[in-house]
Formats: sequence, C-alpha cells, structure tokens
Amino acid sequence: MKASPNREAVCAAFRLCGRTQVPVASFYVAGGGTLMLLIAASSCLAAGDDAPQALVETVIAGITANDSQIKTLRAEFTETHERPQAEAPHEVEIYGGERVKVKGSPRVCVFHGPIFIRGNQLRYNRENSCDGTEVIWYVDGDADRWTHYSKHGRSSWVRHRAQLAGAPSFVPRDIATRDIREGLIDVLQTYRPAKASLEQGETAPVIRLTLEDMSKGKRPSFEFDGRYSFLPTRVVAPYGDGSIGHVMSLQYQPVLGGTAWVLESAKLYFLPYGRFHEETTADWTQVNSCKLTDVHVNEEISDSTFAIQYIGPTAIHDSIKHKSEFVNKPQMPGGAPLSSNVKLMMWFMNGLAVVAIGIAAGWGLRGRRRR
Repeated sequence: MKASPNREAVCAAFRLCGRTQVPVASFYVAGGGTLMLLIAASSCLAAGDDAPQALVETVIAGITANDSQIKTLRAEFTETHERPQAEAPHEVEIYGGERVKVKGSPRVCVFHGPIFIRGNQLRYNRENSCDGTEVIWYVDGDADRWTHYSKHGRSSWVRHRAQLAGAPSFVPRDIATRDIREGLIDVLQTYRPAKASLEQGETAPVIRLTLEDMSKGKRPSFEFDGRYSFLPTRVVAPYGDGSIGHVMSLQYQPVLGGTAWVLESAKLYFLPYGRFHEETTADWTQVNSCKLTDVHVNEEISDSTFAIQYIGPTAIHDSIKHKSEFVNKPQMPGGAPLSSNVKLMMWFMNGLAVVAIGIAAGWGLRGRRRR
C-alpha cells in the first residue's frame, strides 16, 4: 500500500536522522509524559524523497496534530510596543515636497484585551493604553473575512486577509510569521525550503528551516522544537541586503494536561537596516512583545461572541464586496430613519446658522470699534 505524503515525508526525515546520528526513537511528538512516534523506521519507503521538503512536512504534521486538540481558546492577550525613546511631534516631507506634521508617539504603548478563538473564528477586543481607544477584530477564517471595528471612530473595515496592512500578527498560532497577512501553515506550505537541518536538542529533535518567497522578498529562518510538537521557538528574518532585520523568540505553555501547547509569550526585536549580519538583539529600534494569560482551552464559547455588534451609527467599508454602507442611522422622533433629503436640509440649515452667527459676531465687533 502506498504511504500518504505525510508518511513519506516523515520517512525521509528518519533517513536524515540516520545520516545525522540522531536516534530514530527520538523523533517524536511529545505530550502528557508519553512519546508518540510519528512512524516506525521499519515502515520507511525507499530512498528518493526530498529531505528539506520532508522536514517541512514533518513540522506541519506536528503543528497540525497539536492544534487539532485545541477546539476553543479564551485568554487575556497583552501586547507591548517599546521604542528606545519617545518620539516627539515632527514634520516629514511627502511626495511633491510638501511637509506635513506627524503626531509623536510615547516610548511604550500597551494593547490589551480578551481574545476568543473557536476553530477558524476569532474575536479580539484590543484596547490601546496610549489613546484610550478600542478596536475589535472579528475574524471568520473559513470565509477569509477580517473585520476591523473602531468604536471610537464609528467605522468598520472588512477585508480579506491578504488585503490587510502589513503589521505583526495578533493571532497566537501565527505570531511567528511576523505578518498578520500570513498564517504559519500557509508559509510552510507555499515558501520554498532553501535550507533544512535536523539536530538533536537537549531533550528532543530540533528542525531548522530557511524558507524563501522571492516574489515577496522574504527569506526567514525558523527553529522548530520537538519538545513543543515542532512549534516555532525562534525566527530570524533578513532585510533585502542580507542584514538581520528581525529576531523573534517564542515560549509555550502546556494545556490539556500537557498533551498540547499554546503560546505563552513572544518577543520581536526590530534591528536597523544594514547594521548586523549575525543574529543579535543589540541596538534595536523597536521591541514588540506579547503574552497570553488566564488561558482556558476547550470551554464552550457562544455564537454571540463572534457576532458583530455595532454600537451607534457606524460606517462600514467592505473591500470584499466593494461597497460602503451606514448602519444604525440616526432616527426621527417617530422612529423612522432620516431620509437623505431631510439630512441635506438639516446640514443646510446648520450651515446657515453658522453663517448667521458669524455675520452677527462680525457686526457686533464692528459696532464696538465705532464706539
């Protein structure tokens, strides 16, 4: 009987184990004090598999096996963005030579709130400690629908994941990609493995992969630890000139009695362009860290948690359907929504009132001068 692709991949990894003097029996997914071999060495196929791709498939198998145990997750999520010093308000030059003022930023900003995950659904109430505003993210992964709702701005944007602005991810399982637009499994499946190695760590195998997607100009290097079902524990990403741009470390916490793992904390260092060609965390320009606390796994989460509830008048800009609409419109005393004509009339009357006040103030000032 022909083995499945994952089975073939693990077999190739076992053969690589033999070449690197790593015992076959140590190639496992750890959990709950038991060792679950991915496959017995005696069942390996004949030579001919691609070893780097085999290690990629092995990592995917380990992560998928881990994540499949976690049906729901509820936790407190805290992000901290730190700069070496506060940034004062300043001017920058934009296209055409025009100069515009840019609001400064404090040295440290904290974002915090509850996060709920059920399968491919996610909700994150993200409160900004710097300006007191709150943004709620609603994610429907099956429909690839990401909703960014600003209660303070009374506006909402709906996009596909690929349409989001590039920023560090807040999805716990995808933190290692450093980009909210990319999922970890997607990166493993679509990037080309340029380098791969399997080594024996302190207590479990460690897989190191350098993946590349030259169309995006990305070539990150990952370290996947067998102690945590081959979840990533370190990421190093270069700039286009080859210098080190980002260095990330990740830690995990056991759940479900130690049979599975979820993110505990991560720290991402941004380094200056062109300065370092060896891994370091010195002279960073910004540090983003995050942590999950008060973690609850596989508890029931109601459907209403993921139902979008807009408070007050809200403008919705849907980039998927290419349309905008206004919900919770202001209503007349009788309960009927204000018509467009009524709104125009109200704006016109308000405008006339402002003009009249201005004229009256001007005549009053002129009268005082005459006296």
